[in-house]
Amino acid sequence: MKHRSKLLAAALLWILAAAAASILASCSTLSFVFAEKDSWRSGPAPSGELSVALADPVVDKSTDAASIEAEIARVLPLLLSDAGIRLRPRGGSARYLLDVRAVEREYSSGWKTRRSTSVELWVREADGSAAFALRAPPLAASRVAYSGDESLSSSSHLYRLLAAGTRLLAGEMEAGLEPAP
Repeated sequence: MKHRSKLLAAALLWILAAAAASILASCSTLSFVFAEKDSWRSGPAPSGELSVALADPVVDKSTDAASIEAEIARVLPLLLSDAGIRLRPRGGSARYLLDVRAVEREYSSGWKTRRSTSVELWVREADGSAAFALRAPPLAASRVAYSGDESLSSSSHLYRLLAAGTRLLAGEMEAGLEPAP
């Protein structure tokens, strides 16, 4: 009988240890705060200075969208300059047009409200058209996404997303776009 109770206790301990390990492993793989970055390009290799004209930024957020769009329009030229991309006036001699989209969505995670934010930078041929929805794919693009507690309303968070997206985009543009004549 004594042997049987020891065996039962050992089996119970083994089951509890396996359950605890399983719970810990599943919790460690479910990260609620993460960042994602990606970039794309198509086109020939460059041979000179890269320049873009900035399209009007678009923010998909229920509140504060106008002030966020204005902040993007003020901050992005500085980031482009740091990345070696010259900003030219729209309708001027820029060969490319930079389209900026920022999105924020809220979702529930248990009892907490979380935010998913992203910034997309798309480079297109500057053909004078302002309609982007049904046009050809971009020549180069970058996307930075974040999920957690931060909001696009936070200037520091918006700056970090724009800076990361601009660095990715600059690399893609340098690797595969023709510079302005």
